[in-house]
Formats: sequence, structure tokens, C-alpha cells
Amino acid sequence: MYFATKSKEMIHIYSDGACHGNGQESNTGGCGYIVIIKGEKFIHYTEAIKDTTNNRMELLAAIKSLEFLLKYCNSIPSIIYTDSQYVQKGAEIWHQKWIKKDWKDVKNQDLWKQLVDLKQKTQTKIEWVRGHNGNKWNEEIDRLIQEDIKFG
Repeated sequence: MYFATKSKEMIHIYSDGACHGNGQESNTGGCGYIVIIKGEKFIHYTEAIKDTTNNRMELLAAIKSLEFLLKYCNSIPSIIYTDSQYVQKGAEIWHQKWIKKDWKDVKNQDLWKQLVDLKQKTQTKIEWVRGHNGNKWNEEIDRLIQEDIKFG
């Protein structure tokens, strides 16, 4: 993939995760992101995953977004939007306390460690956006993930 931008314009990514049957034995989840450049959809990614939870899918969506940024546009400032306050607050605030306590009693520790490590390698801020509230890109990534879960 060729990433075509020479300016230092901000990259916007809308990430989302979902899970059908959250907390049950046979649950299917999905995660994904949409990359927005200059107000237009540049690319999107989705993935369906078996035996997971909603929180893990929200975290994995943010991780996949950060991996995209590191691979294709690490030097460009970016914002990842999530409708998960769990992800936003964990990535921007709570992780500092978790690190000091050596991650003791942190659920989804494997994904949190990965997210924090990746985020520190980018110029990225993670912001919360209200889900299912008419935000064009949040609605679209949710729709794409739901389709992936249904057919994946």
C-alpha cells in the first residue's frame, strides 16, 4: 500500500469493536477501523474473531489502528476516535497507574500492554466519541464490523 500525503495533516481514525453474545460460551466479535485523510475515507479494515468479549474487541481495534499508523504514517500526528470510554481512559489516563502497580489486577493486560507500547511509538491521541449518535464515521465502522461478524 502506498500512503500518499506529504503534508503534516492530521490523520483521523475511527476504531470500533463489537461482540455478539458477550459473556456467553460461543460469542463472535469483530473489530476494525476507518482511516480518514482530508475528510475522505482512505481505507478501512475489519476482522471477525471467535470466543471474545466486547472490551477485547474495542482494545484490538485501537491496537490495529496504531499498527496501521506505525506501518504507513508514523511521523504524522493522528487521532484515534473510539466510542469506548474504557479504551480512551485506559490509553490516556489509567495506564500510568497500572504501570506503577506493575499491571496488577488489570483485565485484558496482554492487550493493554500492547496498546500502550504502540501508542508510545506514535504521535497519537485517543479521543472518545459518543457511539450510535449520528457520527458518520463511527456509524460506518460499526456497520462494517456488524457485517463482518454476521458473515465472518
